[in-house]
Amino acid sequence: SGGDVVYVPRNVPYAIEPSARFEYVALRIFTPRPARGAGPGGEGGAQPTSYFARKADIDKTFASEPRSTQLRFPGGVNVAMIIYDGAIGPYESHETVDQIYFVRHGTAKAALDGRLINPVVTTPGQVRGTGYLDSSEYTIGPGDIVWIPRNQLHFVDPGIGRIGYFLVGMPTSQSG
Repeated sequence: SGGDVVYVPRNVPYAIEPSARFEYVALRIFTPRPARGAGPGGEGGAQPTSYFARKADIDKTFASEPRSTQLRFPGGVNVAMIIYDGAIGPYESHETVDQIYFVRHGTAKAALDGRLINPVVTTPGQVRGTGYLDSSEYTIGPGDIVWIPRNQLHFVDPGIGRIGYFLVGMPTSQSG
């Protein structure tokens, strides 16, 4: 139904046969390295058994989970569920990854482009700063999709509210 997430493993045949109007986003990512926490059960939990994540469960997680978490599928496949509850996200850019946000809960100010103030490489490929200059600012909310090219400053601020979105990262070798 509307808002569900379905993971279809590579080389698994599938068919979509809607009985009415049907909208979806298909995302294919081929990466040579496993996702963080990949392997049996991901990061220490039981191995997921479903390839489906129901909208009601996703909405409940975004509404009540105190911090970011993972949507887990069989085989160690994870999708990040980013949650900021009355706290800002980091001022950052990524040298080797494009990112896509699928906003599901709440609203926030998002800053894109511009320059980081006091940039520091915190981990290989990730640069964080203490603020930003000359950025474009947008208000993002449920249903919005935000594409962030590699090396692009980005920042999310829900103010005193709460924002929740799926984050999908695409390694440079796959994103051009």
